[in-house]
Amino acid sequence: MIFLAFFGFSAFCDSGEQEEIGFLLFSPNRSDRFANENQAKNQLDDLAKNLREKTLVPGQILVYGYSAVAANRINSADLSRDRALFVKNELQKRGVSGNLFSDPVGHGEVDTWGRNTSEAARRPNRRVRVLLDVIVPPAPPAPIIASPVPDKVPDKVITVNEKAAAPAVLATDSSSKFPWKILFLLLGIALLAAIIFLSSKAKKRPMDKVVDAPSAAGSSAVGDVNKINENTNIKRSKFMDLENVIRGIITSIPSGVYFDLHTVTEKLLQEHDDVYLMNVGQYTTAAHYHSKISSIITQDTDLVELIGQCYSKNIHDKYSECHLFKRK
Repeated sequence: MIFLAFFGFSAFCDSGEQEEIGFLLFSPNRSDRFANENQAKNQLDDLAKNLREKTLVPGQILVYGYSAVAANRINSADLSRDRALFVKNELQKRGVSGNLFSDPVGHGEVDTWGRNTSEAARRPNRRVRVLLDVIVPPAPPAPIIASPVPDKVPDKVITVNEKAAAPAVLATDSSSKFPWKILFLLLGIALLAAIIFLSSKAKKRPMDKVVDAPSAAGSSAVGDVNKINENTNIKRSKFMDLENVIRGIITSIPSGVYFDLHTVTEKLLQEHDDVYLMNVGQYTTAAHYHSKISSIITQDTDLVELIGQCYSKNIHDKYSECHLFKRK
């Protein structure tokens, strides 16, 4: 229903959003070296080719830089801006016109992901995002067609019967436009049906390996991250997508133990940051992304039971409300 509402809104409303088209990671305390040079080079080549093929206006390309929280004397705002400027220069070297960019922006330590207490948690914050301003051009004005003026006013007065027999006067062309909005809405409904069908098929596939967890029926304590670490032996190579990784994390939690969304999100950042980052570009905010993770957990009704709401620390090390679950 949320998916349908989104397509309906998109069909009948104008869009003023930003589209993220690139995401690169940097080495610690560096603004001129990527975490993976070969991977970044391929990303920049593909990104530059994509931008050169688009019809863009000046200032439409946005480049945002970020930094992790670290105990050193480096100014995080300057570091993040230098990273954004470095990515802009690399794209210009690959043929993207400089006037298409807005001024690079350094956000510093703002909007960090995770608690930044370990190297794995700090890694996704050393990032640069490349976005496009989605610009909707105004509709051209409708042409004004003047009615023809007769050269001479007829002397004869046309009676009612003669009017009925006279040929009809052609009106201004008012043919209706093609109903694109309705077509987009129908395509959205078809896509939603396909997603539901594929999801039901995916749930029937057996997992590669299910970790047996000791019974703890009746337990009322919330399972902390350390306890989950002691009971899990998940191998990254076994999971290729976000849903399977989340299911593996849930499987590793002992039966009867309570846990919440923040526990699963922290586990993703600690042990599966590659899967976490691979999917993050599909969502505009971290809250939107974490809401999707919560819905994935809720769907595993054979493994978990939704208890209600709880209040615990999130990846920003701040308390917030989220869903509380119980491992069956």
